[in-house]
Amino acid sequence: MYVIVASDEVVCCAAIVRLGYASNAFAFAVDRRTGKPVADITAMGPAFAASVSDRAGEGCDTAFGLGSKQFSFDRPPGSSDYAVRVRGPRFRLDARLSTTNAPEPLAVICEVPGGRFSTTEKRALLDVEGTLVAGGKQFDLKGAFGGYDYTAGLLARRTAWKWAFGMGRSSDGRPLAYNLTEGFVDQRECVAWRGKEVVPLGAVKFSFDPNDVVKPWNVRAKNGSFDVDFDGTYLHEERHNLIVIQSKFQQIAGAFRGKLVLPGETVMFDKLAGVTEDQDTLW
Repeated sequence: MYVIVASDEVVCCAAIVRLGYASNAFAFAVDRRTGKPVADITAMGPAFAASVSDRAGEGCDTAFGLGSKQFSFDRPPGSSDYAVRVRGPRFRLDARLSTTNAPEPLAVICEVPGGRFSTTEKRALLDVEGTLVAGGKQFDLKGAFGGYDYTAGLLARRTAWKWAFGMGRSSDGRPLAYNLTEGFVDQRECVAWRGKEVVPLGAVKFSFDPNDVVKPWNVRAKNGSFDVDFDGTYLHEERHNLIVIQSKFQQIAGAFRGKLVLPGETVMFDKLAGVTEDQDTLW
């Protein structure tokens, strides 16, 4: 379960991952005015350190706890709000993400190589209230946008993907978000949220320098509906080599600029908060 909160001042990302044989969690925050990180925490532990519920909507109850690093994302039955709490060294996040005015989520269930399966639910443009205290700074999150990415399944022995998620307001001031994937389940997850609509975008192609992923990226739709550049400012990276299990995880915070062609309109945007990601894992 992954959560992102973006305001004019800060972008904050946090995740809880349960792999069956182990678990990990991370959270980082970047000051958008300076492009500098204000905090970055990571923890790895045994499987029992994390619990990830079998649903992303009402009844979602996900947590990680190891020493001073404590994470929880939950939405009680009957509630329209998610409570997000993260505690760590020089890091304290208390946020409430409301689904009341948000567009509908993207939900995908599909087969992956080897007869296995993946399920995901992704949502964007949730209204946010709360505070982030990190690196000696305090950020008021009222008026920010929130999003989440819930994924569960039995994945292939080797799983790799490139991912982009942007969220904020377009040049005309209207809320806009999108989710883009190359590899893994490909275009099934490529959509935009505009107003109350979830709009399919088709397959996309990522271009970037794998030797320096903070350098600019480009993401372009093969059908011409999407063409954006991404300017990264901070890299959160995790690499593990346990012989049988190996992983490379690189997530970059920054801002998108470009255009999105939707039915009846072309949407322009600049400095749209978000992240890109390059992941390659041997489970």
